[in-house]
Amino acid sequence: MAAPRMPAFNVLFLAAGYGTRLERDIRADATGAHAHLLGVPKALLPVCGEPLLDHWLRLLETTAGASGAAAGPAATGRDLSHVYVVCNAHFHPQFAAWAADRGLPASHVLNDGTASNATRVGAVGDLALAIAHFGLAEAGRPPLLVVAGDTLMLADFDLARFVAAGEAAPGSLVARYTVSADADTLKTGILEIEPDAAAAGSGGGGDGGVARVTGFLEKPAPEDTPSRLACPCFYYLKPDALRLVDTFLHEKRLENAPLEQIDASGKFVQWLIHRHPTYSFAISGRLDIGGLATLIEAEEYMRAHRRA
Repeated sequence: MAAPRMPAFNVLFLAAGYGTRLERDIRADATGAHAHLLGVPKALLPVCGEPLLDHWLRLLETTAGASGAAAGPAATGRDLSHVYVVCNAHFHPQFAAWAADRGLPASHVLNDGTASNATRVGAVGDLALAIAHFGLAEAGRPPLLVVAGDTLMLADFDLARFVAAGEAAPGSLVARYTVSADADTLKTGILEIEPDAAAAGSGGGGDGGVARVTGFLEKPAPEDTPSRLACPCFYYLKPDALRLVDTFLHEKRLENAPLEQIDASGKFVQWLIHRHPTYSFAISGRLDIGGLATLIEAEEYMRAHRRA
């Protein structure tokens, strides 16, 4: 039996961060073994010898090819017409060169105009800029897969299943996985899901189970929630949700909210779940490249699990 055809969707890589923690780690590394990575944006860091974003392009291509997709990103090999990147002015030349080498249209790489970490607009601000600039929420546009540019999925991740679940959900879809230790809740956004789903074991074990999101806490203390379900920046947002991004930012401006309230993409998810049906899909985990130690871990993991 032929594999199901994957629905059309756009892809946006959020890659406007400045990698300040990684830079500090590299400068503090007495061995100097990673000094050549200074000045490289995290989304373009070499992992197993190729930029991090290249791993995503390959996943998009192979998934589309295996599903017999008729439309969508990279549906016919190197068709990247549905792939977009938002970056900052400081790193824009590197992203432009990378895009030209991969065949990604130059017009699909958006410079958010910021030149330093102090002047950054935040992940949600960059999401809003990209939605407006590329017309991603206009009538007739497909859902948007939002991907953090410093993240990779584990080897067992099934993109086709995630997208199919997102297409079938009566709302938008985010990823979830179970953190390895209670203290890890302090490092990430934590989802709470429907009690029946949690009781039935549809947690974050990578089984692909789908459950509605009922709560979201940004880096809570372990005692503040019984949930241990992390929510990485990997979202399948329907057009109705995309059109709410500007509403979220408008409300935050009226509140004179500090940058921290829009810097993390999870802040938007926390707000969205009370205004738009939002579901979650269980994965086994992800690789989050924040500093030098996690970059080294990602390299080791990808080498051990690299697909032929």
